[in-house]
Amino acid sequence: MWICPACNGLSPVTVPCPNCRTPLDDHGPVEDFAQPYSPYDVDNELDNLVAGPTTGRCCHLLVCPRCGTDHRMALSLKLI
Repeated sequence: MWICPACNGLSPVTVPCPNCRTPLDDHGPVEDFAQPYSPYDVDNELDNLVAGPTTGRCCHLLVCPRCGTDHRMALSLKLI
């Protein structure tokens, strides 16, 4: 089974903000912020970002608590 280490609490995301160097807060997978029917949207922009064994990654939304900028980071899935 493929899992995201960050989503499952196995490995925290520790990345500094490129603007102010403050550690970014992980707000979870980008797909959690999509509208309810976005998985069925043909033109869905999240298709390249969502988690799954076919993509091998899980895209997380990272937000700086200091300057408020947000970033996306694709995390590699792990086989357990």
